[in-house]
Amino acid sequence: MTDTAVNPRPDAWRADAVRYRILWRLVPSVTHKLAGSMQPVSMLAGIFARQLQRPNLDIPAMTKQVVDMQQACKAAVTVRTDVMSWFQPSETKLTSIADEAAQCTWLLSAEFAIRGCSVDNLIADAPGLVPQSCIRTMFMATLFAILDNAEGPLGVELRTLPHGNNGATIVASWFPLAPSDLSPFASSENTIGWDDLQAVAAQSGVALQRTDAQIDFCFTLVA
Repeated sequence: MTDTAVNPRPDAWRADAVRYRILWRLVPSVTHKLAGSMQPVSMLAGIFARQLQRPNLDIPAMTKQVVDMQQACKAAVTVRTDVMSWFQPSETKLTSIADEAAQCTWLLSAEFAIRGCSVDNLIADAPGLVPQSCIRTMFMATLFAILDNAEGPLGVELRTLPHGNNGATIVASWFPLAPSDLSPFASSENTIGWDDLQAVAAQSGVALQRTDAQIDFCFTLVA
């Protein structure tokens, strides 16, 4: 006999599995962003090395290059901090919907592009805060589910609907794009389906509705 008070429900197991898959799927995007943030540092270091080989050193120019390299290093550290935080989101931190939408679309822009798809964030800043871990997981699960269930290239738009004082509705809609020569990503182990997305929403206490070309999910605002 199963003790439902002790053992998690099957949907909870599914939701936890989806969270793992999201982290696994984020590794290539994180690697791409980290490598991209280091390119300016490498380029400036190469220029500086060539300057040192000249018989007559241009001290003012080299000083500027050192300052530029310092700024590039600081920017790279900021990117690293931002992207690595995805592997340990805060369960207590509150954030704005607009900030998380911007982060999610930025992180997945390359994933969409290599599959001939696009994602357009049309979410403007809105009053109120939501739990970071919850909205981050919902955004990622939704975008991956749309991408994994697409039959061809598509464009995705994110926007918000007018809401009351204690709730916010986020809309993810999509439409077909012209055929692309890029091959769709194929994986039999880490794709995210519609049932997976529903399990995440249920675990997070988020109301979700889906049609053939649109997903609506509603968050309760904390403040």
